[in-house]
Amino acid sequence: MKNISICLTLLLFVVGLPAFGQAQSDLDKEQQAREHLFQAKKMMDFGKYFESLERCQTAWELSPETKTQGEALLAQAALMSIFLDAPEAALGVYHEIMAKYPQSAETALFREGLLLLELGRTAEAEAGLLSYKKKYPAGEFLPQTETLLGEIKKMPSRAAGSPGEGPLPPVAPLGSSPQVRVCLCLTDGEATIRGTQATPIQASDLESKDSFKIKAAGDQLFVNGLPSKQKKVTFQSDSPLGINCGIKRKQVRGRLVAGLEDGKLLIVNLVDLEEYLFSAVTSDANSSWPLDTLKAQAIIARTYALYQQLHRQDLTYDLVDDEGEQIYSGTSREHPKGRQAVRETKGAIISYQGRPILAVRNSNSGGYTADSGEIFGLPKPYLVAQPDPESLNGKMARWQRKITPTQIEAALAAKGLKITGLKDINPAVKGSCGRVIKMSLVSANGTATYRTRTVLSSPLNFPEILIDIEHRNNQFIFSGRGLGHGVGYSQWGGATLGATMNYEAILKFYYPGTTLTKMW
Repeated sequence: MKNISICLTLLLFVVGLPAFGQAQSDLDKEQQAREHLFQAKKMMDFGKYFESLERCQTAWELSPETKTQGEALLAQAALMSIFLDAPEAALGVYHEIMAKYPQSAETALFREGLLLLELGRTAEAEAGLLSYKKKYPAGEFLPQTETLLGEIKKMPSRAAGSPGEGPLPPVAPLGSSPQVRVCLCLTDGEATIRGTQATPIQASDLESKDSFKIKAAGDQLFVNGLPSKQKKVTFQSDSPLGINCGIKRKQVRGRLVAGLEDGKLLIVNLVDLEEYLFSAVTSDANSSWPLDTLKAQAIIARTYALYQQLHRQDLTYDLVDDEGEQIYSGTSREHPKGRQAVRETKGAIISYQGRPILAVRNSNSGGYTADSGEIFGLPKPYLVAQPDPESLNGKMARWQRKITPTQIEAALAAKGLKITGLKDINPAVKGSCGRVIKMSLVSANGTATYRTRTVLSSPLNFPEILIDIEHRNNQFIFSGRGLGHGVGYSQWGGATLGATMNYEAILKFYYPGTTLTKMW
């Protein structure tokens, strides 16, 4: 059943064209909404689920089309149920769709029944699927509905609200460190896999060599210019393997697997999670920071990787090396102190109600962490707003941007947002910690309100949205604090706290209500 959910999720992010005949302003808004849905799909692929959710919300707010609004809500519900451990929130979104968006109601009703079945709420699932069958006797999902109803009939009788009610089931401790799948290369071009330390490479059913060139053409994989008899080729060596893909050059531990994905060349690094962390910790943190800071970073990185693995079992990789929340630069960024931090925290993760948390982090909270519900639209009890004064000692604690109205208009126009005669900018929606969630732009066209992070931050070069706004001398002055989204662990705050606080206390501060759990 989970396979069905994953497939439906991927199908939700289909980016179409705006409807012909709309007014130009509506066409512009619809085009922007579709672009945000496209970005949401990319972010989901990279494992950035909160950011993907935020893009879907932006598409819903921008689009004048109820069809697109319904698609954006369906995508939000999919993210909540499959990737964000929030099935109850997803069910609420499905109810909203069925009440307000008739073009998406059929999909919402089917997926509600599917989700209830996955939660073990069999009686409710059966009622929902029977309702689907009655309302849509020739519906798109009728074959799947019939199959699921047949499966339900074979199940033991279960009353509504029994075992599946309440929190998701805990994740059992693992016997040993798992392997993770890290996407290193997804390209239309070619890649080179090379040996290091003069060690030859062994490849599936191929003669050992010092290097291999791999390319995809259509549905065929080519190795050293010859078509491969296999859909996937595995490369391994006694030393780290080097990979060149486009401008990317790195060496990694473990094995490399080359295959095809949507006609492109996909190269995945299969590596033990603990060895993956040898690089990930000091790719993302400064090796000069205190050991307890690096231990906290190791546990956060391990938790994040395990969370991704548990939520992406039906996909082709668990993590990405550079574009996701967690950077993985290979052996060149390993450091003895980072390896020590990994070894001394082996198998430890951060959990909530027996499950790995989504251990998001930011570079600098600007002195106040953010609530995930206010920033991303989905609250988590361990991702809350609270004072974080130690982050004010780190880089990007304070910054300022001075921009003229003309420069703002030009920057927004380059992103497809047309504002003429800009007069004023005001906070429209503020979070509990002072972050400006939405801004109102007053212009000759009237007043329009936009989400700050997804619509305005990139063109206006805002490192964060913890901002004060002034308008004087024909300039807008944005005085801000922090770098990133502010949710979860602040790396610069952790760097300062590590001098006086152990790693357990650091993690308790940034993820309140959580537990350290030994998984292997």
